[in-house]
Amino acid sequence: MVEVGKVKEDTNLVVAKVEKASAEAAVEAKAAGEIMIVADACVAEATEIQIKCDKELGEALPALKKAQDAVDKLDKSDIGELKGFQSPKDQ
Repeated sequence: MVEVGKVKEDTNLVVAKVEKASAEAAVEAKAAGEIMIVADACVAEATEIQIKCDKELGEALPALKKAQDAVDKLDKSDIGELKGFQSPKDQ
């Protein structure tokens, strides 16, 4: 009978440890859920920013291409003409 009592006592200790660990895990799971909500909001915000940036980039690339083409067409006489212009006066 002594062995049964000891086993029962050991079992109760294990059950207590499991209950404590389960309670701690529940607290951590709740905290993780709250962090996940914040992370999901950050991902949504980052996605909106990416979409906006992609749109702006799409609008800017044609202007960049046009400017690069214009620079490629400059020759020495064009640069000399620009050097001949007077600097604007400060107002």
